[in-house]
Amino acid sequence: NESIKEWNVPQGVIIPNPLWFYTDNLAKLKSKKVIAVGRHVYEKGFDRLLYIWKSIVKKHPDWHLDIYGKSSDDLYLQKLTSELNLTNSVSFFEPTNDIVSKYQENSIYLMTSRFEGFGMVLIEAMASGLPCIAYDCPCGPKAIIENKVNGFLIENGSESDFVDATLLLINNESKRIEMGNNAKQKSLNYHIDTIMPLWDSLFKEIKSKSSS
Repeated sequence: NESIKEWNVPQGVIIPNPLWFYTDNLAKLKSKKVIAVGRHVYEKGFDRLLYIWKSIVKKHPDWHLDIYGKSSDDLYLQKLTSELNLTNSVSFFEPTNDIVSKYQENSIYLMTSRFEGFGMVLIEAMASGLPCIAYDCPCGPKAIIENKVNGFLIENGSESDFVDATLLLINNESKRIEMGNNAKQKSLNYHIDTIMPLWDSLFKEIKSKSSS
């Protein structure tokens, strides 16, 4: 919705990307682990995440952050992790073909992007039953996360609010489970059987207009 306003497309149609998988195996939300996924680039904001995590582990040193994604050539995030003394509570992994099982091993998904497109990782995490916390950046997360229902939308750049939301879910297993169940339900909106009829309808409308 935000993009169509930005581009000022007359009679534009919005069709979300579909999920590329479906699973009935959901995260149990009992592990003391959180996950983030994405390339190590500026827009993904993993540097912001590391500063947030430093505040988290002061209160919960037994929790761990896993970051999956292609590392940058300069290994900036790994170096920052060392500077912040987080090497014992943060692990970096290169991209994996088995990311679904990695979602299921964790209890919370964190997104600290400076800006996003649609945010496929959010619906992937939600399909795995993870509650999500994301900055309300331009412009993807707000289209997916229902604040305080299946996750939290945090004012972009408000580190303290992001920390508070993460601590809330860490300290409240029942809230994690409630939001995780809601997240799974929301993810069904992006099932391929839901999205493909939107494309079918669009093409039929275009064909109808072109032949009239």
